[in-house]
Amino acid sequence: MNTDPQYRTGREYRQAQLSRTAFLFSVIALFSCFISIIPLLPYFAGVGAILAAILSRGRDRQYSRQARLGLILGSVAVTIYTAIMVAAFFTFFNGIKDPATRQQISDILYQQTGMTLDDLMRYYGF
Repeated sequence: MNTDPQYRTGREYRQAQLSRTAFLFSVIALFSCFISIIPLLPYFAGVGAILAAILSRGRDRQYSRQARLGLILGSVAVTIYTAIMVAAFFTFFNGIKDPATRQQISDILYQQTGMTLDDLMRYYGF
């Protein structure tokens, strides 16, 4: 099962693995906040980091250093991405009130999808 002399039991080995997983997921979540190719990846990776950090504690009273970092960085990544998404929605919905900005958004949408902003809003019932 476990041949590494650093760990006494299989439980300690699993806790160390979960701690490393928490840290790795938190780093992925933090980087994907700013370089997000896949939408919502910061949420999935951040929540995964938080869950792995919590599970890595097991019956111990304290978190390991990697698990603590995973917990903190995962929480920070989820918070940052939430702030980015809220700011994007407010910017978009405040921007469509201005006629010039609305026309720019409509032109971009037409180039990408073949639908204007008014067509899209009607389609979704706004």
